Amino acid sequence: MFSLLKCSLSLLLLVLSNSCKTAQNFNWQNGRIYRFAGTGEPGYCGDGGPACSAKLNRPAGLAIDKEDNVYVADLINCVVRKIDGRTESILTIAGSGQRGYDGDGGPSTLAKLNRPEGVFIDDKSNLYIADSGNHRIRKVDSRTGLIKTIAGIGQKGFGGDGGKAETATLNHPAGVVVDSHGNIYFNDYGNDRIRKIDNQGIISTYAGTGVPGYSGDRGPANQAAINDVYGMAIDEKDDLYLIDSLNFAARKIDSGTGIISTVVGQGRPGPVIEFSPILQSFLGGNPHPKGVIGSEVPHAIEIDSQGNLFIGETGTHRIRMVHKNKQCLLTVAGSGKPGRTGDNGPARQANLEVHGLRIDSKGRLFFVDFIHHIIRAIEFPEKTDDKRPSKRLEE
Repeated sequence: MFSLLKCSLSLLLLVLSNSCKTAQNFNWQNGRIYRFAGTGEPGYCGDGGPACSAKLNRPAGLAIDKEDNVYVADLINCVVRKIDGRTESILTIAGSGQRGYDGDGGPSTLAKLNRPEGVFIDDKSNLYIADSGNHRIRKVDSRTGLIKTIAGIGQKGFGGDGGKAETATLNHPAGVVVDSHGNIYFNDYGNDRIRKIDNQGIISTYAGTGVPGYSGDRGPANQAAINDVYGMAIDEKDDLYLIDSLNFAARKIDSGTGIISTVVGQGRPGPVIEFSPILQSFLGGNPHPKGVIGSEVPHAIEIDSQGNLFIGETGTHRIRMVHKNKQCLLTVAGSGKPGRTGDNGPARQANLEVHGLRIDSKGRLFFVDFIHHIIRAIEFPEKTDDKRPSKRLEE
């Protein structure tokens, strides 16, 4: 009986694997990569000119608005910069360039930030900043250009759940997203929690217990253990996706039920296997000691409008895709080697470093190379058949 079950399981895995391999001819694997912003030299200059001629210094989080403008948290420069989606010119839109904390109630470009790590643009074009070094979340009003603090008192710690977010204590918030109802979610990195600010300004813990670990799948997210969450993404249903980096897993929180589940990953690093079925797939890299920012764990996550999930595997120097229709994991960029080679060539042959990750409405994939002070982009070709007209981006 056991032999029969084992044989049946092996046959099932073979069928799944062969089904996934049909994805290797999809256009997701035929992207071309290019440098979008930054020269590769650290610095702060270039506002008003082409983004590819500007200098950045440790770019971190990315955001893209509904007009495909790109926003980047320029961490060491302590500013947020915007790259126009049409002209590709760059401009500072928040931060004076001086490290510190001040400016609430005034123009965002006169305010001081402290190593901002995460940014997000809501559907009203308001800008949200995870002002990590100040242990605050800040917001820039799109109509007035004025900045204010919406969470955090500036002291590192944990407290305030159930009360107003402005009086809460945070610990190095590193990422932020906003749902369609105006609820704000941020990665309270140092507290191993995801916290939520509802549209009345009340803060609560949305995921994590504060004790690092890997547990809680199929239960309430605020009773689950997480461990060094870096990237976050949100889909059109307001479901939240997390890169649980030291657990080498991508996890999802259902917006309707608050239930957490693992989408891909086994709770530990493993081999990169192309077209492997999702349930058997690993995320690659190497763990790091707690309290250290790891360079060999997964960092970034994004989801497109079709439900395809993209993961920045920093430790394996690849961008991998959870293909929704094929239910398998495949590489869309990266040779597996570190560096920054391959511009204007095939994305899968490029050497790369990947941290922040976002996709625009045209299907272009943007990612931050924190080490080389640049933003790179990948364009995927249209799917063409011999006798049929081309179709944008195979699903």
